[in-house]
Amino acid sequence: LPELQALHTRYGPQGLQVVGVSVDEGNDDAAVRNFAHEFGITYTIVRDPATLIYSAFAIPGVPATFLIDRNGKVAWRILGPFSAADTTLQAAPKRVL
Repeated sequence: LPELQALHTRYGPQGLQVVGVSVDEGNDDAAVRNFAHEFGITYTIVRDPATLIYSAFAIPGVPATFLIDRNGKVAWRILGPFSAADTTLQAAPKRVL
């Protein structure tokens, strides 16, 4: 999450939109808002308790991170955790902006 926040902070002014997806079940929007506040998340978080996004992107589990370009094409992805120092992640926003 800090890595996504860093991307949002660094590249948001250039047009990158970071969107988190919560797959937590139930209707507890307040819990998601509290989580975002606690961790200093300022990017958009949407809820997907029915895991429709998982189906659309064939995601086998969490975490999964995708960078989608302006044409809707997946430009970068990683299944599992990643590091802020990942050089492929650092180069990806520059390619799509």
